[in-house]
Amino acid sequence: MNKTKAVQSCKEDNSKWDIKFKSIEQCKDRGNGDLDINLRLKRVSKTRHDIEGNITFHVPVGNEIKVLVEISIWGNGGWRNNFYKITRNTACFESSLIAHFYEQIRKHSGMPKSCPIPQGRYEVRELNAKEININNIPLYLVPSELKLNIIHIRKSDNTRLSCITIVVESKVNLL
Repeated sequence: MNKTKAVQSCKEDNSKWDIKFKSIEQCKDRGNGDLDINLRLKRVSKTRHDIEGNITFHVPVGNEIKVLVEISIWGNGGWRNNFYKITRNTACFESSLIAHFYEQIRKHSGMPKSCPIPQGRYEVRELNAKEININNIPLYLVPSELKLNIIHIRKSDNTRLSCITIVVESKVNLL
């Protein structure tokens, strides 16, 4: 089945996206460090990888911070940058492409569910990467390898507070 048919089938059938985390690393421009996000993938078994690490907020995280997600797609031997961009005008959101990722990070780190999230140090432990399946990927994105740069920006002066890069492989599972 070619990729076009898989995407079309996703509209017609009961399908879901399967996301496999390949890497988590710091961006080249990490920002000023007000939000220090140090996450990594830890291989627990042949079939399980956990997301673990520390997140330190030196400032509260709420409506004064926006989130920019720059999605690049792998193709023709390299990354095609800025394939798709998402901007959320607040770091506290409940619905978007990466809301489930944020929800799981908060759940596994002891962060409060309400916003703003107070400054402090949060430890992410034993977050099974398979628990994070993004089921609301726009259907015009074809199954592929994606690189997501998740950038937090202070709205008042457009200062980059943090940036983390996550590489995932996405595919449609037809049920």
